[in-house]
Amino acid sequence: MFVVDCDSHVMEPADLWQRYLETRYQDRAIRIENDHNGERLIIAEQVVLPGGLAGLGGANLRRRDIFAGRFRYADGCPPASYDTHARLAMLDEWSVDACVVFPTIGILPIPTDDLDLINAYFRAYNTWQHEFSQDGCGRIVPIAVVNWRDVENAALELTRCLKLGFKGIFVPPEVVDGERPGSPHFDRLWAQLAEADLPGCLHVIVRFSGAAVPFSGWHGAQPRLGPTFGFGLGAFGFHLSPFLIVLCGLSFNNAGYLAEIFRGGFTVIPSTQVKAARSLGLTLGQTYIRIVIPQVLRIVYHPMTNQMVWSVLMSSLAMLVGYRELAGETQFLASKTYRIFEFFLVTAAIY
Repeated sequence: MFVVDCDSHVMEPADLWQRYLETRYQDRAIRIENDHNGERLIIAEQVVLPGGLAGLGGANLRRRDIFAGRFRYADGCPPASYDTHARLAMLDEWSVDACVVFPTIGILPIPTDDLDLINAYFRAYNTWQHEFSQDGCGRIVPIAVVNWRDVENAALELTRCLKLGFKGIFVPPEVVDGERPGSPHFDRLWAQLAEADLPGCLHVIVRFSGAAVPFSGWHGAQPRLGPTFGFGLGAFGFHLSPFLIVLCGLSFNNAGYLAEIFRGGFTVIPSTQVKAARSLGLTLGQTYIRIVIPQVLRIVYHPMTNQMVWSVLMSSLAMLVGYRELAGETQFLASKTYRIFEFFLVTAAIY
């Protein structure tokens, strides 16, 4: 059996961009600076991470110590994360045949509109990645990182990487200037991959931002497509629409609660009433329709009303699967326009 680690990572050396970036961009290299507050990750001359850099790796470190500033970036970088021979030794120890390698710092969003600088960042990373993987005996599978905001130059960089032996392209986990990766805008990149018979690797990660709705950018770009990332049923080939998922979920949930409510209602009715009705000549159906059910409805009216109110409130969970009902739409518009009070005031009045 050939075993592949499909989600392997490197921890980029702290001086990678200072060593591999073109001279004209050296003054804006991605770097780690130290001050009295600890380490800071600088990308495009902005502080992207003000501390806790050991947490980018550091799976073996205590989380509390990481964010208390007791460890530095280097402490979270075991040799196998940046040294080829150490990586091969680790693969041997784990009985893994190959690993597909993604960046770590290179995954982070770059806070600049200078496309030439972004292109230079990715060229530097890819050059280092090639050196890291070329002595890996084919066991370290490099994935190219390109600037999807600049398709023309991204295509050129992808061509270079494919010639160097890269085996795929990293697909960003967010929309690019309002376009999903499947947009025709990126057909040139997909055509190159199709010609090379290589994949695009969508690495799903969590972004921590001020948006009130996770992945709101995806929903805003093409809301009718629903959620972008799916698990569970997708593994078996089932692809349900967001509306159907919500409908089934609420239906099954309410069915269980309502069954118990009605069971309690029927239990309250004395069995002697059924016997009395049958002794007067009523059929079982007539007994339930004329005597039992009218009493049950009066008994279950209040708990059933509570259940219906609860169902309306719980429908707000629909936004978790990409269906923007009232609460989801409110959060999306509030995060987009920053008119939080107005939108939530109207939503509260509706509820």
